[in-house]
Amino acid sequence: MADEDLLTDPVLPVRWVRLVTARPVPAQALGYPGVALTPDQAVLHTLFRRQEETVAASIRRRRLERCHADLTDPRLRRRSISAIAARWGFVRPADFSRAFRAAYGVAPRELRQAALRNPPDTRQAAPGDK
Repeated sequence: MADEDLLTDPVLPVRWVRLVTARPVPAQALGYPGVALTPDQAVLHTLFRRQEETVAASIRRRRLERCHADLTDPRLRRRSISAIAARWGFVRPADFSRAFRAAYGVAPRELRQAALRNPPDTRQAAPGDK
């Protein structure tokens, strides 16, 4: 694939965001709005030019999605909300809470309480049940 093709590939920006948000943010990167290792900024912004979101908005959305998943995971019920937020790159709890509420319409604590009160039914349906 030629360099020009890479810059117009609509899937590449999505893959890049998924790659950099697939794992918790390393401690050394927590003070930065992006991630520890990024491609050249001009190339990165060129990749995102045709996307509906900016680079920062895409990363922030994916990090919020990861926080949402962790907050509703019963296995992580003992992990604090601020620890979950920090794990995904939100170092200021108040900023995280505002961003989460803006994205989901509910505070992180409210979501967690509701999820833990009503855990998803993971039982397999019996054959013939619908």
